Amino acid sequence: MASLLGSAAVVGINAASSGDQAVISAHSFDGVGASGIAVLHRHTLGSVLGFFALAELPSMLRVCKEWSAAVHSMRPLTSSKPYFDVRGQLRHVCSTLLARHVSSLNVSVGTLSAADLSTLTAGMPFLHTLSCTVQLSDTEAEYSEVALPKRLRSVSLRFALPPPQESGSAVAAAAHPSPDAEQSTTAIRQCTAVINCVAALPELDVVSLSQMPSPECMAPLAHASTLRILQLQPPGLYGFYDEAAEQLRAMTQVTACFCRMTPEAFCHLTRAPHQLKLHRGQLPVQTTAEVGAALARLPTLVEAEVTLDCEHADFLMQLPVLSNLTLGWWSNSKHVPDSGRVLQALQSCSQLTKLRLWADACGGDRLNFTTEQLSSCLLHLPLLRELTLQYLSSVRSLRFLTEGSLPRTLLKLRLEFFHPRLLMSELEHVNALTALDELSLYCMFEQPLDDATQRLYKPPSVLLPALRLFSYYEN
Repeated sequence: MASLLGSAAVVGINAASSGDQAVISAHSFDGVGASGIAVLHRHTLGSVLGFFALAELPSMLRVCKEWSAAVHSMRPLTSSKPYFDVRGQLRHVCSTLLARHVSSLNVSVGTLSAADLSTLTAGMPFLHTLSCTVQLSDTEAEYSEVALPKRLRSVSLRFALPPPQESGSAVAAAAHPSPDAEQSTTAIRQCTAVINCVAALPELDVVSLSQMPSPECMAPLAHASTLRILQLQPPGLYGFYDEAAEQLRAMTQVTACFCRMTPEAFCHLTRAPHQLKLHRGQLPVQTTAEVGAALARLPTLVEAEVTLDCEHADFLMQLPVLSNLTLGWWSNSKHVPDSGRVLQALQSCSQLTKLRLWADACGGDRLNFTTEQLSSCLLHLPLLRELTLQYLSSVRSLRFLTEGSLPRTLLKLRLEFFHPRLLMSELEHVNALTALDELSLYCMFEQPLDDATQRLYKPPSVLLPALRLFSYYEN
């Protein structure tokens, strides 16, 4: 490669401009000065070096002066792997000429101050992904002019509170009866200032926040017009309450929100009227009747993961664009779902492309989907491409797989832990799925599949020519 890059005379460049094609080749260097050839050489080097990884560029610097100059002048690497600062050397890295090539940064050790963020902004102007812990301080003015790289699109911030102040004497304690309250107020203002800077980023798309001193700190995100995905990690065990829900109600531009909330807060979030346009989100651990009613007020939902703790799933009828559904139930749920009513609601989801039905190991008999019920339901799901069934206890046959368009359209099938187990002859219904490219069978049959039968399914499969992946396990 060194010999290839050592001479610009071997390089041909085709450039089209205003409909006319100009060709620059080794034969058109007549009359071109040495400076023109040097520029061409440097651009060629920069183009080739752009295929290297960030970790390889230091070696390129040591080859020769020309290579070093090309590394420093070439376009920044925008697709390199994240740089993990595991030694707390951010300031040193930002001071090097290679810092401009860092596009993704994860500071996994220590915390960053306002000064560190300013250093990062100056040293890594092409940064588009940042994950770090921000150290809040006792000095409110420290974050008054905080800045972040303007090209950031994905930001993940954790906030570290300053250590509690200690009063030196009883007199000092009397003069300042609640230093923690003052410190908390300062921390909230500092955190809000940082998030305000995040919200001002012109290309912002994804934000992840954890350990905020208060949900009110995220209020500036309501003005981040490009923000689409928001992930919040509450400081406590049970999730955010109504205060966080009120802040989220103002973020009508967000389409995916992953935030652990109490059932009360989730109902508060979706109370009418609202202008939320959520496509995906994290639901409360259990879907009670109240949470189900709240879900029905989100008609834009495309994906939902529901764990039933009520007698029905009628809320599914109010979700017309739902395409990805996980529906399950625990054996310790307070309410026993009505199988027929749940399936009636499920078959109204005609846009489903991905469906997973599950129960825990002890709760499979709590919702008795029969073969006939599944057949009737799947007939109403013509777009289904992926189907997963786990721990069902009333299914005696797999003939529901041959209903409607499934034999021609189903691409992925996963069947696990049916009880009682099925006869081997039920495999004929699996064999009818001619479009299947992934098949997983776990603890399904009365007798384990012998080696010869397994070979029939291993790609390239004799029985299922489109199959790319086959997974099988019997205990």
